[in-house]
Amino acid sequence: MPVNALYYRVLPDISGTAYDGTAGVNSVRLYIKDNNTGNYFGWSGSQWNFGLGSVNWLPPSGGTVVDWTYTGYAAQLTDGHSYTVVTKSSDNAFPTNDETFYTVGKNTMTFIYDTNLPTATVTLPNLQFASTLPLISGTARDSLSDIGSVEIAIQDLSQGVTWYNGSGGWKDSGSPWIAVSTAPGNPPTWSYNSTLVPWSQPKQYRIFARAKDNAVDATTPSNPNMQVVYSSVTVTFDLEKPTAAVTYPNYGGSNIINTIPVITGTAVDWPAGIDQQNVFCGDKRS
Repeated sequence: MPVNALYYRVLPDISGTAYDGTAGVNSVRLYIKDNNTGNYFGWSGSQWNFGLGSVNWLPPSGGTVVDWTYTGYAAQLTDGHSYTVVTKSSDNAFPTNDETFYTVGKNTMTFIYDTNLPTATVTLPNLQFASTLPLISGTARDSLSDIGSVEIAIQDLSQGVTWYNGSGGWKDSGSPWIAVSTAPGNPPTWSYNSTLVPWSQPKQYRIFARAKDNAVDATTPSNPNMQVVYSSVTVTFDLEKPTAAVTYPNYGGSNIINTIPVITGTAVDWPAGIDQQNVFCGDKRS
């Protein structure tokens, strides 16, 4: 640990093993380099930090010589920086044989420290009212380890703490989060087929989205960086057709008039309200 070429959000210790089949292992040393600054971890005169300009070999801080660990550096890691850990061992022969060949993925490991939170945003629905909603979609962004997954939750605001269960019904307990499909892009996109959601009028729904990235927590499996301030949209379902009525002229179909200075009327719709009205005038003589 660490595994080469991974992104880590939590890496409290570096660990490894050493082996020598003849004389046995005498000692292990390692160094940690900040590839962004070119500096090495060690005692800088007042504190332990990445303040050394040359290679600084460190002894393990725990374990045994053949199964060792090193701690004390984690608080000095910087988000977005790349780090390389190099180890070497020496045996008990006289004079000592030192490890001199360095292999990436074996005794040379590079990782990126990633504590940046990803974000997912709902882009559809994008209006306050909807009469149909077969698809919910959006975008997601992460600046380092990229998007690992996106989840949504759909709340029925008319029923208190009631959530869509992912299979055509509602529930009031358990996790409300539902995994959605993601696609690569710039930015990546996500979508969810919502045809099974039992939308009904005139209920109001709130749709939440959250993203997770690919960073590794070395202490807890499947615990990447996760969005904590969720994106959300609120939509009201509206299946009611609007109605309009003419109030002037109001003489009825059998009356004849020679002038109509203005045509007036009323229009009603709930819950979305009236967006526009259209008037058609026709000649009934034919």
